[in-house]
Formats: sequence, C-alpha cells, structure tokens
Amino acid sequence: MIQSKDIIPEYIPNNTKLILLGTMCSVNAREIDGVVKNAPPFFYHDNRNRFWKILQYLLEDIDNPPFLSVAEKKAYLEKWGVAIGNVVDTMELKKGECNDASDEIIYSAFKKNRVLTKKVRPKFRKLLQTKPLFFTCKRKPKLDRLLLDYFKKNKVAPARLEEVVFLHTPTRKAHATLAEIWRQDFLSAF
Repeated sequence: MIQSKDIIPEYIPNNTKLILLGTMCSVNAREIDGVVKNAPPFFYHDNRNRFWKILQYLLEDIDNPPFLSVAEKKAYLEKWGVAIGNVVDTMELKKGECNDASDEIIYSAFKKNRVLTKKVRPKFRKLLQTKPLFFTCKRKPKLDRLLLDYFKKNKVAPARLEEVVFLHTPTRKAHATLAEIWRQDFLSAF
C-alpha cells in the first residue's frame, strides 16, 4: 500500500466570512510515500482547474486574468474573507490508484478504513462551528459519511452537515456558467 497525504494546511484569513471545504488536494500536490511532486502545494493550484477563475468571476463579476502564484491566491482569499481547507489527511492506496484524482478513490478507501480525516487547528475548528460552510462537490451519501467523520474528529456538531451548501465541482464547465450556479447560495454568506 502507498500512503497519499494532503500536506496543505487550512488557510484562514483575518476576517473569515465563510469556509470552502474540499475532499483532498490534487494528486500533483500530495505527498506520496514521503515525496512531494510540486512545491509549493496549495489549493486548486493546478492550472487546469477552474476553481480560481470561478471564484474570481463569482465575487467580482468580471473576468480578470487568472491568478498564477500562491501569494496572489492567498491575497484574494484574504480580501474576501474566504477560509479554505480539505477534509482528508491521509489515505492508503494500491499502487495503481495513486494517480487517480477522483473522489471515488477516496470514498472507496474510506469505506475500507484506509482514510484519516484532518485534525484542524483550534481557530479553524471554531470557524467550522460558526461560519457558513460550502463544499466544492455535489452532495452524496458517501461524502456525508466522510464529512461526519471529519466533524467528529474536530468536535463539530453533526447537525452542521445539514447547513453545508454543496457546490458543483468546478472543473468541467465554463467558469461563467458554473459561477452562475454557485452565485445564489454562495453570495448569501456576504
């Protein structure tokens, strides 16, 4: 078995208004059996992922050039008060599964008790209990079980699951179209 680890700590801006959660960082940002492929790892830092374009379009309603550096992304999260974190810390995979970025691999490993969820810093735990929560994935029973495990580990009330707004995954559609899907629920937090 190979250990795949999300080494990106949660990002907490000074004036957090909401939290965006995801399952686990991309394959390129993971530590695989102690080796990190790309540095510096950060959330959705793969240039094929549309997350940052969608977030920028959503919050500013314009189509600016994309963010290229981690510093630009952190400054943007700070500007808008968006905290961000992933729920999976580590998982054990078969060698052939290590390059599969799908959440189905995570759910399968979780079902086999080969996933550990993250334990977050106290400041992030407090925010998880009080701030609006958004998840960058469509709601599924498998995801509910993973989130409940994450909440339990971090002493967050299970009832918070019903308050999570699930957003369609921002990787397969044009950013303007997907931003419109996110807009109604997401902007209610501001």
